Amino acid sequence: LDARVDAGARQLERSPQKRIGVQAETQPDLVVLVLAALRARRILVPLSTRWPRAMLDHAIANLNLTVLITDGGEVEGTGILSLQDLAQPDDIQCPVADLQLDVPCTIIHTSGSTGVPKAALHTVGNHIASAKGLLRRFPLGPGDRWLLNLPLYHVGGLAVVIRCALAGATMGLPERGMSMAKAFQTLQPTHASLVSTQLIRLLDENVELAS
Repeated sequence: LDARVDAGARQLERSPQKRIGVQAETQPDLVVLVLAALRARRILVPLSTRWPRAMLDHAIANLNLTVLITDGGEVEGTGILSLQDLAQPDDIQCPVADLQLDVPCTIIHTSGSTGVPKAALHTVGNHIASAKGLLRRFPLGPGDRWLLNLPLYHVGGLAVVIRCALAGATMGLPERGMSMAKAFQTLQPTHASLVSTQLIRLLDENVELAS
């Protein structure tokens, strides 16, 4: 993972653009990109895969995104990078700089449930403080596995990545289209983020949950 993150960070550093847009489904390559952007001190702008084209075009223009990383397809007016080709490891390694908490890190859009989604800027410190606050209440460490069942264009999904990186824990990524019950049976997570409806459904299906 470290080698792939390092390779991805070097590629991002070659771009003069500080804001890097990405529109992709949750997958291991996207987790690599999140950590690579953090290492390269680029501002990652995850864009919802559910947005209609008009909303995507508005966000690209509003944030002046000239680089967009995707897992397929092209978007007019942006330079396209392939998510899968971004972080192929090689033998070159670069020193990892200390993280500065006040450095801008992500721009994440609100859900838009009360209107047009609004772009919110977060710093490295915002994400780390959120992760540490949760880790004080929920023990997490090596040997644990958090189910990454939330999209990474939501702050809740990004929070799973950051907290697992800080704690040295594993992330379990369900395959696309996999049901929640199947994800629990296959990946056997020790931790997960669920709304009450999801939990009730799992219990009704007699899915065995880790204690």
